[in-house]
Parts: sequence; structure tokens; C-alpha cells
Amino acid sequence: MTTVLQAYHLLEDRRMIEARPQSGYFVLPRPVAVMREPEDNVPAPDPTTVDIADLVMMVLRDTANPRLVQFGCAIADANLLPTEKAQPLAGLGRSGPNNPG
Repeated sequence: MTTVLQAYHLLEDRRMIEARPQSGYFVLPRPVAVMREPEDNVPAPDPTTVDIADLVMMVLRDTANPRLVQFGCAIADANLLPTEKAQPLAGLGRSGPNNPG
């Protein structure tokens, strides 16, 4: 059996394609994955004491986690800012010895 026929049979076995007589092979639609319903999130019945140092350490640990995206603070790289173009605009509207207004 040729490699191509083996591939067709493998794809048929995985229900990815189907053979139609006198028409060839056709790709089958993928089944829609049904997501599970999330479990209930029940908070603790009693309040708990939270130490600010523990919270800070948790945030610092999470900053090193590559699976988390940090949205709390975004600072653009200084090389991306148009500081040279903005310099002349910084003096507009000011009056002083160098800018009599």
C-alpha cells in the first residue's frame, strides 16, 4: 500500500475525511467541543486575616509566571516615545526669561 493511501486510511479512521464514490475524499466538519459547566466557587464562610506582606510576595511571585499577563502597570520603552519631537512643544505656553511669551 502506498504512503498516500495509508494517509487517507489514517485520516478516515480518525474521522477527518470521508471517501465519496466517484467523487474523491472530502474533509469532514469537526465536532463542536462542549465545554463543561464551571464548578461553584464557594467563598470561605468566615473572614480571614490577610497580611499585606503575603499579598506583596504573591504579586512578586506572579510577575515571574510566564502564563500570566501583567495588566496592572504598562510602561512603554523610552526608545518608543517621541521625546525629541515633543521637546519644542514643551516650551509652548510658558513665559519666562528665555520665552517672553
